[in-house]
Amino acid sequence: MTSPVQEEALYRTVRLGTRKLRMGRWGFETDTRALPLLIFNGIGINMEVMEPLVQSLAAERPVVMFDMPGIGGSPAPLVPYAAWQAARWAAELLDNEAIAQADILGISWGGVIAQQFALQHRKSVRRLALATIGPGLPFLDARLNILARVLDPQQFAGMMRGTSLAGLADADLKVLGRRFQERLRTPSTRGYIYQLGAISGWFSTPALPLLDLPTLVMAGSEDQIVPPANSRLLADLIPDSRLEVIEGAGHLLMFSHQAQFLALLREFLDAEDSALKKVA
Repeated sequence: MTSPVQEEALYRTVRLGTRKLRMGRWGFETDTRALPLLIFNGIGINMEVMEPLVQSLAAERPVVMFDMPGIGGSPAPLVPYAAWQAARWAAELLDNEAIAQADILGISWGGVIAQQFALQHRKSVRRLALATIGPGLPFLDARLNILARVLDPQQFAGMMRGTSLAGLADADLKVLGRRFQERLRTPSTRGYIYQLGAISGWFSTPALPLLDLPTLVMAGSEDQIVPPANSRLLADLIPDSRLEVIEGAGHLLMFSHQAQFLALLREFLDAEDSALKKVA
């Protein structure tokens, strides 16, 4: 777990709109010209789980992130919220940090909020990276028994802790070691349910053809929670997009295949605009 010294240095609670949310920032002392990276995390996942990946990125660029209501160190929500509200909190966070423009990474559930943010606050986004997500619910090719586990906060926590393994590919299971489990905080039931509610009925399909920014879409070939057909559809709908399917990876590809994930993300974020157009 994060030491008290690191906790005090990296994390703090801020007011975003009417909510108090816990945010984290890394690499702002790094001598770099790279734009900050704003990360929207997966459902029920607190910031500490992402720290090994974030610390690698923060050596090259500033990184900022926050726990959703009822997740990690953010207070449990009293009332439900929608995807557009979560996107607005992120915009206020960037304003608070004096960040005029950022690159965006959305992972799983966070990929929904990242799409909403890019559509809602286009001028604040330079490039968009989306991992293990599609353009909304319902997921294509999804297995109902696996979705049922994801929709239940206790069963989801069991999946992430390795005590209930259905729905996870072999590649995912390799990352469910002690360090991952120690970093995961079980979300509050209300916080988890409200996260699900924020994307219920949400879909971006009609708006994605209007999304005029470079986009990287990443998927795992063995993802059983959000099958890769969803990412293919997402990439097909975004004009300036590129799809990368990591063979043998599951839904937790950013952990199980971290080197490949980071290499793709770095190449995308660091590329010249002309190079991105050639790839697209």
